[in-house]
Amino acid sequence: PRCSISGAAALSINPSPLFKSSLPTNNASELNLSLGTMIPATDDSTKIDTDADAEKRMFRLYNHRNKKIPLAISIHLNFIFSLIYAAIVGALSFAKRRDFELTNSLNSSLLLPAHWTWLLVEAARLFAGQRGVLLDKVPELVVFLLLSLFPQAVATIYLGFLQETILVWDRCLNSTMLLVILVEAVLTCRLLRSISSTKETPALDRNK
Repeated sequence: PRCSISGAAALSINPSPLFKSSLPTNNASELNLSLGTMIPATDDSTKIDTDADAEKRMFRLYNHRNKKIPLAISIHLNFIFSLIYAAIVGALSFAKRRDFELTNSLNSSLLLPAHWTWLLVEAARLFAGQRGVLLDKVPELVVFLLLSLFPQAVATIYLGFLQETILVWDRCLNSTMLLVILVEAVLTCRLLRSISSTKETPALDRNK
């Protein structure tokens, strides 16, 4: 009896070749299932779909960066132009208030406040725009867009075309500034649309 028990134990531990031949070796999946392992099936269509999605994400990322560059360059150049604009238009406004005889009291009282309002808002506008472009921040870009339309565009139109005494420098500088503001507003709208379309692309956050 002891020998029969030990023989049965040995048979259960080390199965005979006859028992091994009875395993389902013809089908690899059935063999793996019988051993408690599963081999994941590879589908070529899944790989093709993954490569196509990766190409789409890379194209959207490339397109997004191309829309950031023009606005970033425009804001950088706007810093320099705003300094020149503030110096010349500010000097002209002080000279008009001091040396010219302004008959319209409303224009006389609005001249310097309009320039100071433009100067203070311009610093905040450019800072918000630069931060929004560099970091893809939607709130900063929206603030930059709103400040561009009001009060900057309104103040520029007043200083260049609606004040009582208009000089050549007034028309030239304010026309250029108004053109810059409109171009930046269009570029900001394009960038905001690009950010909204790439929000669902995780590669954008990894490659900032």
